[in-house]
Amino acid sequence: DIITVNLGPGSFTGIRVALTVAKVMAGELNISLVGLTTNEILLNAFNKDILIMDARRDMYYFATKDNIELIYKDKLIEKIKNKNNILTDKRSFGFISNSQCFEDYDIDLASVMIKLAAKKYLNSQNKDEFNYLKVNANYIQTPPVFS
Repeated sequence: DIITVNLGPGSFTGIRVALTVAKVMAGELNISLVGLTTNEILLNAFNKDILIMDARRDMYYFATKDNIELIYKDKLIEKIKNKNNILTDKRSFGFISNSQCFEDYDIDLASVMIKLAAKKYLNSQNKDEFNYLKVNANYIQTPPVFS
């Protein structure tokens, strides 16, 4: 009864294509579209508190389940000092101790997304937020093509 889609951050083109397809399907089927952020998906899949991903251009995404920010490496290292339960991508894994690299595991993220989307939808007081016209990508930084 609903469609779910990853809103990012992530591959600019991949996010745009997936969101466009999801919007077309939701519009044509007249059903709700539930957007999830990459941090919501991965942190729930691995039961971690912090997600760190390389955002390129010497910046990193620092995310919790509810928030994501773009920071430089020196500030990132200071921010995670004495923190545990960290999930990273391969590019970040090398310099962050006490972390787990999500790319080393074959996790069924589709199942995670379905459960999260259903929970988000059922617990929402405002179903209008799931109108496919109101769901937008989570672009944290401007894609290089626009810089």
